[in-house]
Amino acid sequence: SVHGDTIHFAYSMNWSLNVFGVNIIDYQGKEQTKLRAQIIETANEAVDKAYKMLNWDKYLRSPPPVNPINTTAHYGLELMHFSTWTSQFFSIAQRDGPCKVGNTEHIIGSPLSPTGASTVAFTWTYDPEIKFNPSC
Repeated sequence: SVHGDTIHFAYSMNWSLNVFGVNIIDYQGKEQTKLRAQIIETANEAVDKAYKMLNWDKYLRSPPPVNPINTTAHYGLELMHFSTWTSQFFSIAQRDGPCKVGNTEHIIGSPLSPTGASTVAFTWTYDPEIKFNPSC
């Protein structure tokens, strides 16, 4: 594919296990108590907004009856840190030659999914002739 004519599409699942700051457990100690409370509150507000936007608020309880590790990661900390992971991913991809990134995005998962939501999607090419539409 380094020789051209290929668009790559990939998912990176469970990337959040390798990036510091994505898990509320990373904020330990008494001095972080207020910050942890703010993170939980912000995540719960984001859950409320997402449920209302998707009309799930009629069917699902908010905050969800799960460990705050899940909601704080999915609805807050992952969104703040997934760009760090994509930068690392493409710093390694560049070793095969210059690449153009078409898209990187954090996938919003379903609260009913057994696999969680820590998925990042990437689209890229090594072909200098391929142009990505920036409006997509």
